[in-house]
Amino acid sequence: MAARGAAGGSPVEDPFDADFVRRLEYWSLFFKRVYGGDLSAARRSREVGSGIEFADRRVYLPGDDLRYLDWKAYARLDRVLLRLFEEEKDLRVHVLLDRSTSMQIGRPPKLLAAKRLAAALAYIVLANPDRVSISLFADGIDEFSPPTRGKARIYAILETLRAVTAEGETSVADAAMQLTSREKRSGLVFVLSDFLVEEGIPDALDRLRYHGHEVTLIRLVSAEDASPSVSGEVEIFDAETGQVLRCVVTAAMRERYGEQFEKLGETIRRVALAKGARYLDLVSEDPFDDHIASVLRSVGKHR
Repeated sequence: MAARGAAGGSPVEDPFDADFVRRLEYWSLFFKRVYGGDLSAARRSREVGSGIEFADRRVYLPGDDLRYLDWKAYARLDRVLLRLFEEEKDLRVHVLLDRSTSMQIGRPPKLLAAKRLAAALAYIVLANPDRVSISLFADGIDEFSPPTRGKARIYAILETLRAVTAEGETSVADAAMQLTSREKRSGLVFVLSDFLVEEGIPDALDRLRYHGHEVTLIRLVSAEDASPSVSGEVEIFDAETGQVLRCVVTAAMRERYGEQFEKLGETIRRVALAKGARYLDLVSEDPFDDHIASVLRSVGKHR
């Protein structure tokens, strides 16, 4: 929720100027030096396939390749099992960027911080080189880019991000459903959002994890989100639905709001960890270097 007229910040002419691009190169080299240049525990993501390294067994299903039947397991367990192997493939990283109306709140807006983080993650992935996709979502994915590779692709990604504006409601669950229906390969998923509602987050995490994705939720909040600078008689409106509430804001009300806001963040954090996802809180007004350093530390320490 936000007070009418309080949302939004001063427009930024170019969020990706030459200095910013130089910072991307610095952080790409930093990540390679400190964490070995990877966004996952292995240089390549591994998928079950027809490679040479044994991975696991599962029950035989009609249509499976008979060459991989485990006859020793059958003799020992009297069960028809299939031997599974691992094959190395390039890593795929998916960045889901929330472009809903509430992302325009903050000075500078949360959307600007999200754009810069998305650009940084894309640059680091493309420099590996692995594949990255940037998908924009509100009440679903409204712009999906298939995973691409090659460092030169960063310029097209920056142009796409420059044009992003904030509008619409948020549905993380719908975005997750559409991503998994369009992209069958598992990989790393970074969700950049303010997560102002818990609704849909458990379902989204369940779906992404079911499809084999390693998930990181990055919650971007602004000072205005945490502690709105309003008092007296005001109109408070939902930044996404436009619903209006007329009320008198008192100090006690602001205190209760702050408590509920902190509780929401803690609830989302617990849900993420319970579902096997990483979770990170960032303040949108903090410098970009602080943001990307926090993200890389969070990824690196879980290697």
